[in-house]
Amino acid sequence: MSLFCCFIDYSKAFDTVWRDALWHKLLKIGIEGKFLNLVINISVHILQLIS
Repeated sequence: MSLFCCFIDYSKAFDTVWRDALWHKLLKIGIEGKFLNLVINISVHILQLIS
């Protein structure tokens, strides 16, 4: 079993990203299901904290 970790600096990332296009690109490269939902939920939560 492998463990992968990812550290993302959200401080500047979400101010300039067109999220709908990002979700489309992730789907296009094969990222879907629970992982895509995780990324979307993190994005929504971070935006709520920033607002």
